Amino acid sequence: MKYAAILAGGKGIRFWPLSREEEPKQLLKIFGNYSLLQHTFKRIAKIIDKERIFIITNKDYANAIKYQLKEFGCCDGNIIVEVSPKNTAASIGLIAKMIEAKDSEGILSVFPADHFIKEEKKFFRALAAGFSLAQKDHMAIFGIKPLRAESGYGYIQVSRNAVKEKYAFKVNRFIEKPNKALAAKLIKRKDIYWNGGIFIWKASLLLRQIQRFMPALHAVLNETDKKRFEQRWNKLQSISIDYGVVEKCQRNLFVIELACGWTDLGNWSTIDFVLSRDKDNNAVEGDVLTIDTKNTTVWSSHHLTVTLGLRDMVVADTPDALLVCPKERAQEVSQVVNLLREKKRFEYMTPRLVNRPWGRYFVLNETEKYKTKWVEVFEGKRLSLQLHKRRAEHWIVVEGTAKVTIGNAIHYVKSNQSIYVPRGKKHRIENEKKERLVFIEVQTGAYLGEDDIERFHDDYERA
Repeated sequence: MKYAAILAGGKGIRFWPLSREEEPKQLLKIFGNYSLLQHTFKRIAKIIDKERIFIITNKDYANAIKYQLKEFGCCDGNIIVEVSPKNTAASIGLIAKMIEAKDSEGILSVFPADHFIKEEKKFFRALAAGFSLAQKDHMAIFGIKPLRAESGYGYIQVSRNAVKEKYAFKVNRFIEKPNKALAAKLIKRKDIYWNGGIFIWKASLLLRQIQRFMPALHAVLNETDKKRFEQRWNKLQSISIDYGVVEKCQRNLFVIELACGWTDLGNWSTIDFVLSRDKDNNAVEGDVLTIDTKNTTVWSSHHLTVTLGLRDMVVADTPDALLVCPKERAQEVSQVVNLLREKKRFEYMTPRLVNRPWGRYFVLNETEKYKTKWVEVFEGKRLSLQLHKRRAEHWIVVEGTAKVTIGNAIHYVKSNQSIYVPRGKKHRIENEKKERLVFIEVQTGAYLGEDDIERFHDDYERA
């Protein structure tokens, strides 16, 4: 049978400031009404039964993923949470071990959660060729003809006169993330592809290759004691499936050309291949005016953004942070996030506009002594029953009617009314009406961090 694994544990730091550590890009609704992860799940579910689609992530994103995919019929048990992040070799190996235990001939396909596919029919045709190869105990990797001299991707050189299957070519060599000069030479060759990060193989075959090339990982995957498994997992080397396995088993490895309008949304230089462009080759999203601006990407999420005289730039404007950089340096945005983390700036972790399953909130102001938020609760939704040990809250309703529980008492607070929530008291706010509920929250206390929360009941099963 066919199985799929969707990799959804990345932090998406090269898409900062839109993507944050608490809200990574795969969970964001960048295009339309669905997140990148939801788009990926919907796409794969067209060719593989939902019961055989697994999502692997880390504990920080597990609840959000569970909530996002619930409406698409994803089984809770198919959301696999790593003990700790150890890159793709460990995570894919874990899924392969689970599949082999139930289906010795099971074929595993692996997909990142942040790819954009324009032409699904062509995509599915290429996957069909990959499944055909896998049935014959080959390993399939998908390659994309380069569109530009991209130094952030891995490249594959193939042997075009050794075709074994339609669209499939033997691998000559891998070239990992070349510099700009080498990338510019490579893209002129007809035998060069980008490594698309999509793989198909029998789970049993992959495990044999892991045993051969990564014996330490293979030993951990065969560990039956839960405590020892977790201890040994935490000691594993963090390495990608490409470095750990794929590049070492070229004898039965084939590249399948993927010509379907593929885009890896890895950084800001890639998003303009998805957005529409104007006459000056600018890709814009939001309320944007461009003047004497060419070949520039502009993302404005909350107010008017105007550019004047820009060339080959990226401008990403969010409510609390602005990024401006040359397109050719978009891969380096991860350095910005690392610097923010070193300086203990909250902007690397949390955006001011935060989306939650029940609604959203925007941090209006924050000092050491108080914090103010604008909060919206969607109709029919409610926050968890919770308490705070180190802060009190004052809620002023500005739109709608709030059902507020404090201790054993229930209060209905209407627009232009307020209520006080003492420190240490169990409380909950709920929107029972078919309308928006908006309130202003003022927090006061010795500590105002988002982790000062103890939940007693939560509709979204958050800890």
